[in-house]
Amino acid sequence: MLPLFVTPIVVGFGWRFMLNSDTGLIARYLLPMIGVQVRTLLGDPTGALLSVVAADVWNQTPLMFLILLAGLSAIPSEMYEAAQIDGARAWQTFRYVTLPNLKHAILIGLFIRTIDAYNLSFGTIYIMTAGGPGTATETLPMLGWRIAFLSARFGAASALAMLMLLIMIVVGNLYVNRIR
Repeated sequence: MLPLFVTPIVVGFGWRFMLNSDTGLIARYLLPMIGVQVRTLLGDPTGALLSVVAADVWNQTPLMFLILLAGLSAIPSEMYEAAQIDGARAWQTFRYVTLPNLKHAILIGLFIRTIDAYNLSFGTIYIMTAGGPGTATETLPMLGWRIAFLSARFGAASALAMLMLLIMIVVGNLYVNRIR
């Protein structure tokens, strides 16, 4: 549960340090152990994007586990007993008992993660790559920040924010309709 309680700024600093090619645990020691030699992960567009995604997944995975654990604990044990009496194998029990009963928990978890991924931890990306190299890790919130505060075009940034809101309303409605 610890990664869930770490703020995005601290996550960014921690991952940036671990991905440092000179002193970082991942880039300096772990990747060479599996035969991957990298000069800099955060300086390469693909490496930077994968690194930012890895940091976000590490930070937010415990939330999904909690949601799925709550969904699993809500499944009545009688359903598993009935499947066992009917002679269902483990895969059949998972497919016909567990998965259908977890459908709502999975959709709710995906909905929360979609909203969060759409925002994609501005602080983490800002600290790790500042949207670079180039625009490889630039997200819509970061683009809005650049437009508003670096270009001083607050109207354009507000328009982008409204567009982002409309997109999230549409996506949110799709999730809510699917959950119903």
